[in-house]
Amino acid sequence: MAARPQESYSPDEYLAMEQESDIRHEYFDGHIVAMSGASINHNQIVGNAAGELRNALRGKSCRVFSTDLKVGFASRRFYLYPDVLVVCGKLDVEPKRDDTVRNPTLIIEVLSRSTQSFDKSEKFELYRSIPSMQEYVMIDQKRVYVEHYRKKGRFWVMETLSDLKESLELASLGVTITVAVLYEQVQF
Repeated sequence: MAARPQESYSPDEYLAMEQESDIRHEYFDGHIVAMSGASINHNQIVGNAAGELRNALRGKSCRVFSTDLKVGFASRRFYLYPDVLVVCGKLDVEPKRDDTVRNPTLIIEVLSRSTQSFDKSEKFELYRSIPSMQEYVMIDQKRVYVEHYRKKGRFWVMETLSDLKESLELASLGVTITVAVLYEQVQF
């Protein structure tokens, strides 16, 4: 008789498994979900956004990370891998971990068919619960379309950008990026 797979994992079990794994997994309240590979457009947009942010933030107290750094939550019920994240000020790193931060200022997700619905709903809800979080950007990889959410008091204000000539103003960082730069070398 084959062993039945474990249906729920503790945060410590997840973190131990993730440390030994060759592929990335996200953790959702006891459940572990493997992350799929990304397309050329997805990788290009991530590189464009991270590169532009690194250049714009050079010499400032903000740090830019892409793809392999987890965002952890104080409850330890969720661990997520954003495509790009920026932390301003001192890093709040999970104790005894050097791969998990808990205080992002900005998160960027490049949308894919398999994750688009989750990125726009549950994931955004989780990110909004982080006190340090100020802006959330979702970039479509199939067309020129950017959704930008900015925290304003108790509310989140959304703007959409769908023209390469428009600019994404990241107020929390004091950085402006043209949409054309985000989509540089992306082919539809």
